[in-house]
Amino acid sequence: MAASTPTSATCPQPFGVACAVDIGTSCTGYCYCFAEDRDRIFYNKPWEGSCLQCQKTKSTLAVRSNSTPEALDVRLGKAATVAYFESPDDWLVFERYKLALDPTKGGRNLCQAAGSSVTAKIAKIMAITLWHIKNRFMEELKSQGRALSAHDVLWVVTVPAIWDEPAKQVMLDAAREAGMTNPANTNIRIALEPEAASLSCKKKMAYLGLHPGSRYLVVDAGGGTIDITAHEVLASGVSELAPPCGSMNGSTNIDRNILLQLYAETSCPTGSLEASKDWLTLSQAIEGNKEQFTPTRTMPYSFPLGKEIYKMAPASMAPCVSAVIGSVVSDVRNAMSQVTGLRYIFLVGGFANSEVLYQELQKLEIPGELDLIRPAAPDCAVMEGALQFAFNEEHIQFRIAPCSYGLATAIPFNPAFHNATQRFSQRGRDYIDNVWTTIITRNTRTAYNVPCEITLYPLDEETQSINLNVYCWPTATVPMLVTEPGCRRLGNLYVETPGHGPTADRAVRVGFYLGGTHASVCALYVPTGAVVTAHLQLDLS
Repeated sequence: MAASTPTSATCPQPFGVACAVDIGTSCTGYCYCFAEDRDRIFYNKPWEGSCLQCQKTKSTLAVRSNSTPEALDVRLGKAATVAYFESPDDWLVFERYKLALDPTKGGRNLCQAAGSSVTAKIAKIMAITLWHIKNRFMEELKSQGRALSAHDVLWVVTVPAIWDEPAKQVMLDAAREAGMTNPANTNIRIALEPEAASLSCKKKMAYLGLHPGSRYLVVDAGGGTIDITAHEVLASGVSELAPPCGSMNGSTNIDRNILLQLYAETSCPTGSLEASKDWLTLSQAIEGNKEQFTPTRTMPYSFPLGKEIYKMAPASMAPCVSAVIGSVVSDVRNAMSQVTGLRYIFLVGGFANSEVLYQELQKLEIPGELDLIRPAAPDCAVMEGALQFAFNEEHIQFRIAPCSYGLATAIPFNPAFHNATQRFSQRGRDYIDNVWTTIITRNTRTAYNVPCEITLYPLDEETQSINLNVYCWPTATVPMLVTEPGCRRLGNLYVETPGHGPTADRAVRVGFYLGGTHASVCALYVPTGAVVTAHLQLDLS
């Protein structure tokens, strides 16, 4: 990540159009508006094979097997499934690939093609998806007589708030590879999904009389994540009240539970159904039955297993759904416990369309006058709010640090206090390595475009740069050493330290911008006040 201060809160150049792209685990879509009338939102033209009213399509990507980077042949959504069914040997199909960026799984490398052993890097799959959407949108603008390039568009890509910094960086890099960004990267934004939904709900729900001091919870229930944020209305914009929370308890966990139940009830060897060429057919049946589930149903649910149809009893289906619903309710209850004075809970996201989920959340023992509200078209709330955020990032004025961030530094070795196993020598001096130095602690309130500053010194008189590993820690009570269990490396900080001479005379002041949607850094050489090179290189694998 380059060493530059974040982009201005308002657009640094007069972009005439903004486009918000929401690649979800289950569904994908985009919407856009023009600067002269930001309240008038247009949705993507009808997706191939979908109804005219569908604002989103399935997150299913098909890439022709013999495609080259210079001549990609791509289908998205229903068109991807149709292409595969017509000629399965000619296409590689990827479903729900966003889950490959799940930070709790410890890896963000590969996703596997359906019914195949072929794998691809998730960064590449995301870049291809964004490339396809970019081309589709530019053709849409061209059909309206608007002669624009992708660099003339203000793009905003949405990501879950509970994702970590490297996962967000993957999406930024994918947008660049897709050809969306201009050379200065001034036309790209990352929007956090529940924050964007918050802006949409605040605007749509103006009739509720939300005023400065009003507090509410946004539950973005999607296919992969349950992403929750708590906001307080300010005179201008909103402020986060607690770190984003939630889980990977999205609706696709129901699909997984159904699949496990099928293995338990049939003679199919574990893993054989996903590896089969018939997997997409079964996958569609699983999702269809999930959407049709009701607790009072008495008819069995049908699943195609090869040439046979397997009937699953409602009594077997019910736990597959109820386990996930129960987890979501627990996530919401946990979020409610972290904030006082809440007035509303806004339920958004594709999973919000589930009547079963909605009814179970209504059963929560909600204190006081706390109302559960599901806005119209809850699956579009993130995209709509992302457009507001694109034109003004200061809509979210304050955020709460979701974890503690620190650097692995070295200090002079003292045998009276330090373990010799951490000792190393450089230019005749002994140091202790891997000492945690705090940048910010969890639950600290951070303002947009205001850096958290820390002063660093080169290790000796000759060192021309500082290279330090960056770590995160889940609580506000930080460790002494970054080697303690639970301390996770995020990447590496590089800072230029010009000149020669005593280290005390060559300080650099590093600013970490953590109040935005993704981290960035800048640095000043204290003796001269000059800006020096600084990079935050995040671990993407």
